[in-house]
Amino acid sequence: PETVMAQLNQHSRHLDKNLQRMILIHQETGMRISELCALKYDCLSKDSDSDYFVKFFISKVNKENNIPVSQDTANLILEQQAMVIKEFERHELLFPMPHHVMQMNGKLKKSKNDSIGKQWLRKTITNQLNNLARKYNICAPSGEIWFFDTHSFRHTTATRMINNGTPQHIVQKFLGHETPTMTSRYAHIHD
Repeated sequence: PETVMAQLNQHSRHLDKNLQRMILIHQETGMRISELCALKYDCLSKDSDSDYFVKFFISKVNKENNIPVSQDTANLILEQQAMVIKEFERHELLFPMPHHVMQMNGKLKKSKNDSIGKQWLRKTITNQLNNLARKYNICAPSGEIWFFDTHSFRHTTATRMINNGTPQHIVQKFLGHETPTMTSRYAHIHD
């Protein structure tokens, strides 16, 4: 729900900077979390009109997708690239697991050396978001604490696009759906 998204964005500054950027990019692009975690360092491109695009691999359908992103999202990617250079000098991933800390079972602890530089785990992201929800009382409209599932960001992105009048075939391409059937679920929600 938009009320939950507003609360998350209000308190996201309490998350690790890498995760803050991931969540903001996730909200705009609607990528699957596995696609976001696997984003390549050089995923951002700019066309001749100075519009930005993010290229990523959709393993579910075994193809690449290239979607437009806002200047704000491009800036987040550029910030993340600078952080990767600072921390790793060079890395193939845009979001390698940072050196400083990671979250496991609700507790912050030093990263294991075998986790550093690898992809973030869905469980780690979900744990950090749900700990944030509990700590800052991020609630559903019912008043109960919201429990995040990273796939719901994808639904939020699609629903926002449909609600803003984006044609269904564009939403289909944006999300990398092979057929209009999946995308039509969001159009049905809008109706």
